Amino acid sequence: MRQKLISLGWIFPIVYILGSLILGFTLPEYNTVEQTLSEIGEEGSPRYIIWKVFSICIDICSVLFGLGIMLFAKHYELNRTPAVFIICYGLSGIGSAAFASPHLLHNVFGASNLIWYCTPLLFALMWTVRLGRMFRNISIIMFFFVMVIGTILNLNPMFDPLLYPMAYYGIAQRFIVYGFNIYCVYIALTILKYRDQI
Repeated sequence: MRQKLISLGWIFPIVYILGSLILGFTLPEYNTVEQTLSEIGEEGSPRYIIWKVFSICIDICSVLFGLGIMLFAKHYELNRTPAVFIICYGLSGIGSAAFASPHLLHNVFGASNLIWYCTPLLFALMWTVRLGRMFRNISIIMFFFVMVIGTILNLNPMFDPLLYPMAYYGIAQRFIVYGFNIYCVYIALTILKYRDQI
């Protein structure tokens, strides 16, 4: 059971990235470079229902993946905080999907992801002894790219709109969202590989 739950960690991010790209490309007048992921399934969008169902399914898989990490952490006596953050990330996603843009709660749940994007740093600090120095280094690098650079790119237009044209905001958002999903793939494969080695 634990292995199956952890395996979701490399499946759902790939499905999400490909699915969001396909749905975006098939949406009339939607521009992946300029527009956010939320706009694919915003109220009134032709993809409203499809995006809601798709997103909720993906986020349920994220929660299950977090539960798998929790079981792994319990078995090997590791700190469970990173698993809690993965679970909360999935729950936030469910909330964002349930309340489509421009609903106020959509932005509330979406903003909470800035907390859960600290997950790579928690893994680096809490799991290094068990999973090694390379795991720590990759986690720190992903934290820097996803949380630091990604957050600056996503929030900076509110404070300094001249940093880059808003015409590229869709790319900026995908940098942080896709980056975190790619990190989930890395976590899943690392845990599965560790399990096979012992």
